[in-house]
Amino acid sequence: MLKGNERRNIIFECIKNQSAPISGSYLAKQYGVSRQIIVQDIALLRAEGYPIISTSNGYILNKNQSVIKKIKLFYNDNNMEDEMFTVVDHGGKIKEICIQSSIYGVLTSNVNINSRVKVIEFINKLHKNNCSSLESIADEAIFQTIEASSYEVLDTIEEVLSRKGYRN
Repeated sequence: MLKGNERRNIIFECIKNQSAPISGSYLAKQYGVSRQIIVQDIALLRAEGYPIISTSNGYILNKNQSVIKKIKLFYNDNNMEDEMFTVVDHGGKIKEICIQSSIYGVLTSNVNINSRVKVIEFINKLHKNNCSSLESIADEAIFQTIEASSYEVLDTIEEVLSRKGYRN
């Protein structure tokens, strides 16, 4: 039996590759779970930014919408600029940065960075205001919510970030 994350990834790929809606009952039968589990999986996928639409005939991908994904990153202040350049240079927009800290909890900032100029402005603002380093605050994790025109663009961004060591 598939674990939840694995099943959700496969369900998304299934929906993404179909031009017609896929019913929750069909997906439940395919993956050996109840239809309610599929409903919960779809809700979790939507919460992660996947543009899945529910119709009377099943689930379908909203292909007319930009796509959003929250990804976990590993970087430090010395290479934060390069990491951000990588995202914007490959067609992404950094919508928000989310830091998980054992001291401060979850801190989220809407940044809307979509160009090298915006990256430089963000970095300069951090330095100008003598902000503590993100890595010193984020002792648990740093996430970025990235928006792109397609899943292919997001996949490319994730691949390049992984190659550079910013993702596991």
